[in-house]
Amino acid sequence: MVKNAIVVLLTVIAAVSIGLIFIFYSFFSAPQIRAEAEWFVVPQKTERDETIAKLYGEGFIKSRTAMNAVLYLNGVGDEVRPGGYSVSKSMNVFKIAAALNQAPDQKWVVLWEGMRKEEMAELLAKSFKWDEKNLNDFINAYDEGVYFPDTYLVPKNESGKEMARRMFNRFNEKITSYTAELTEQNIRLDTTIKIASLIQREASGKEDARLISGIIWNRLLVGMKLDIDATIQYALGNAENGWWPTVRSEDRRAESPYNTYLNAGLPPAPIANPGINSIEAVLFPEKTDCLFYIHANRQTYCSATYDGHLDNIKRYLR
Repeated sequence: MVKNAIVVLLTVIAAVSIGLIFIFYSFFSAPQIRAEAEWFVVPQKTERDETIAKLYGEGFIKSRTAMNAVLYLNGVGDEVRPGGYSVSKSMNVFKIAAALNQAPDQKWVVLWEGMRKEEMAELLAKSFKWDEKNLNDFINAYDEGVYFPDTYLVPKNESGKEMARRMFNRFNEKITSYTAELTEQNIRLDTTIKIASLIQREASGKEDARLISGIIWNRLLVGMKLDIDATIQYALGNAENGWWPTVRSEDRRAESPYNTYLNAGLPPAPIANPGINSIEAVLFPEKTDCLFYIHANRQTYCSATYDGHLDNIKRYLR
């Protein structure tokens, strides 16, 4: 009897062990025996189930159910932190879950259209914990206007110089599509970026960017001063008082080469880093007779005469 009981017990243990091994191999083990490390990217605002489906689709795990259970046991909530993770198809679900529970090796950074490079530097310094040298390296790497605003996936130890180069390279990639159009219209690239930066700061959105472009071109062609407040803001902006301060009446008399109330033509350099919509607006402006414009009620109202401009001010701003 005792021997039979022992045999039964050992048989049960063996069966359970084989079953556990089978379950582990089928659901929890690594898909491959040997594999190089790869980047697994978690997009922004991605729920946990979407991340698990992406892991499964890219061949990092054998079972979505197993991954979900292990992530839950590791304390991962509804979302895995967005970013890039260094993982391998030779890692089992426990190791992958542990990796996803750590800070990502690559971080998402969003840099908005219309920011000046100092603003970008402040945001990046906070995100990457840069020291003053890295911050200044970023600012001094290139001229204003070529730090292309976009969403970037960046190594967490990215330096100021490396980030500036990354953004400059992205600018060159984007602008290449417009080289032929620039040549055909005989517009210099630096002129394009200057005007695009003005549009970026003046337009309320993509909808009126081409209208603002048409008005700026009209003023330039007839020799009118641009009278754009954003150029005053650029001249007076600083870290202490804000990079885009409210413009007062006396500010429009400030001595600065960027003051388009005092100086005819374009400012000496771009006043911000424009996006593609503003660059396209420079090349394809809306045809209009307008020389003046105001913003009110989330719309742009323009006029061909100064008297019409005054009427718009009375009607929409008072």
